[in-house]
Amino acid sequence: MVGTASGCDDGDPCTVDTCTATGCLHDPATGFAAIVCALPDASLRIGPCTGEQIPGAVTQRSDQGRTLISQAAASGRVEQVRRLVLKAAKALRSAAQQVTIAGKQGRLSPACVAALRSPLHDAAVRAARLAATL
Repeated sequence: MVGTASGCDDGDPCTVDTCTATGCLHDPATGFAAIVCALPDASLRIGPCTGEQIPGAVTQRSDQGRTLISQAAASGRVEQVRRLVLKAAKALRSAAQQVTIAGKQGRLSPACVAALRSPLHDAAVRAARLAATL
């Protein structure tokens, strides 16, 4: 149906899908949605990590990043939003670093490291990019 995502879903959570008379549009998500869509599931229990114990340092920093993004989205003060988004970017970068460390120490499999590190890093980059535009 024109004007909706019906029949146009590309499966990418980081795009806004719209059906037009000439076809489908898959515009990149913007704002806070562009950060949240890049994050792995809040439980960090994604396919390659099934059955693995995710280190507390990773989950704590990932949760902190999510919380800061939520707080920023709810705030109406630009300077506070910028500060919270920058803190979220730092927490998410740290989570990605902790994933790398856990992999080097053999506490996470290489497949799990790859599956977690990339989206955490991507979300951190997106958060920093958003903060720079505020």
